[in-house]
Amino acid sequence: MAITKIHPIKSTLNLAIDYITKSEKTDEKILVS
Repeated sequence: MAITKIHPIKSTLNLAIDYITKSEKTDEKILVS
């Protein structure tokens, strides 16, 4: 069984946003709003 955890981003918000919005990680950014 998979476990998912949500952690708050405190100090590296800009790095997290860069990672989330990478075009290689998303399907043409469809899941990024």
